[in-house]
Amino acid sequence: MNAEIKALSAGFPGGDPESHRRYHESVIEWRETRNRMVKEALAHAAKVGGVAGMGWVCYAVWTALKMEITR
Repeated sequence: MNAEIKALSAGFPGGDPESHRRYHESVIEWRETRNRMVKEALAHAAKVGGVAGMGWVCYAVWTALKMEITR
């Protein structure tokens, strides 16, 4: 059993599986943070785009009404 544990530990950089686990935890944490930031940025862009779209529609309606009135 000890030989198997030593063989398994030898497969990790520096024979230290604990630091290997911590490395993977930090990678996972970074990816979760990045995914959250991207999701928030997309939500903000959609919100701003919606407001800009509504502004454009209001401007188009105003222009159409102005053209009808001045005709």
